[in-house]
Amino acid sequence: MGPAETPEELHALAGQMDDVGVQARELGADLLALRETIGWRSPAAEEYQATLLDHAATTTRGADRVDDVARALREHADGAAQTLAAIEAARSFLLSAAEEARSVLATLWDGVVDAEDARRVLDVVADAPSSPLDPGWLERARQAGWPG
Repeated sequence: MGPAETPEELHALAGQMDDVGVQARELGADLLALRETIGWRSPAAEEYQATLLDHAATTTRGADRVDDVARALREHADGAAQTLAAIEAARSFLLSAAEEARSVLATLWDGVVDAEDARRVLDVVADAPSSPLDPGWLERARQAGWPG
């Protein structure tokens, strides 16, 4: 079971607990119905009826506890789902921020490269020939990246 499945599995378990609670209540109701069907009267019958009544009450309390477990499972599942959603939101935020940072760094790097290229071109131009017709311009232009 992975963390993402945990809330769903907890909700499913809570549903199973609901079924157990229903079954326990049905058992308690069956005990009360059995108590009512006892037709004989005696001290032993009264003791047996009291025992059935006690078991029915105990069964009902057990069903109430099972209901509490189901409710706690649902609350825990909801809390786990909220936590997982918060983790996913934080992860998405950080991955997006990292991608944005990579983009900014790439732009800065391009800018640094552009600045270095610009500095190199300026250095080449600074040493360029003084005459506009000097063939030295060809070599200087090639140094600056001219393909011709």
